[in-house]
Amino acid sequence: MKRNMINTPAFLLFLSLLFVGCNDTQEVTHHHVSVSQKGYFVVPMADKIQYQCGKKSSYLDSDGMFVCQSFPVTFYVDSQPIGSIDSLHDDGYVFPQDIINQPLPKATGLHVASW
Repeated sequence: MKRNMINTPAFLLFLSLLFVGCNDTQEVTHHHVSVSQKGYFVVPMADKIQYQCGKKSSYLDSDGMFVCQSFPVTFYVDSQPIGSIDSLHDDGYVFPQDIINQPLPKATGLHVASW
C-alpha cells in the first residue's frame, strides 16, 4: 500500500504559524503619555509666586505662565500655600478666585452712596 505523504516540515511550519496567530495570551502594553499643560495665573507680580505640581516646583514667569503634566497645582507665596486647582479652564487662565478654598461671602444688600 502506498501512503499519501504530506511534506512534514511544511505541515509543521503551517501548524505552528496557525497556533501562534491564534494565541489569545498576547501581552498588550499601554503607554501613558503625559502631556504638558500650560496655564496662566493672572495676578500682579506673578514672578514672585511659586507653584508645585507632582514633583515639579518652580516660579511663575513674568506673564504668570506655569507648565504642568499633572494636577493638582498648588500656588505659594513665601513658601505658604495660597490655594490650588484641580484642572484648567479651556482658556488656560487661572484667577485668584479660582484658587480660594472657601466660598466668597454672599452680598446681603446693595448700599449706594448718595451725595
